[in-house]
Amino acid sequence: MQRVTLWYKELLLLSHFKVPRCIRLASKIRDLSLHFFCDASSSAYASVGYLKATYANSEVSVRLIASKSRVAPLQTVSIPRQELLGAMLSVRLADKVMASLEVKSDHVFYWSDSMTVLWWLSRHCRGLKTFVANRVAKIQRRTALPNWN
Repeated sequence: MQRVTLWYKELLLLSHFKVPRCIRLASKIRDLSLHFFCDASSSAYASVGYLKATYANSEVSVRLIASKSRVAPLQTVSIPRQELLGAMLSVRLADKVMASLEVKSDHVFYWSDSMTVLWWLSRHCRGLKTFVANRVAKIQRRTALPNWN
């Protein structure tokens, strides 16, 4: 019963929770970059994008700008392959955001916690299985390997 009471009290605190969404693009921006993070689980995969702006006065602003998620396919897909689907989702999301904000691709960075995906992206797709090779080829055509971390 105490846990439920505590949960209700904490629920009331949510009304004070705020996520800043305003993107202030002042004329004195020193550096502008986009960062896309992807992840997956057995039930879904997702991507989220942030805009990082460094102004002339050294002030830094980081804002959540876009996110996408997908439910995992009905047929069983391994977690590494779902991580790859998340990476592909990041690339698609980045393309849309770059077009709308007019950011150059050398200022776009992709982040994945999957060493398997990063390894696949560093390889030539000929030696990979078809599912992986097709997605790796698309990602390699649209992004630069040094932008993946």
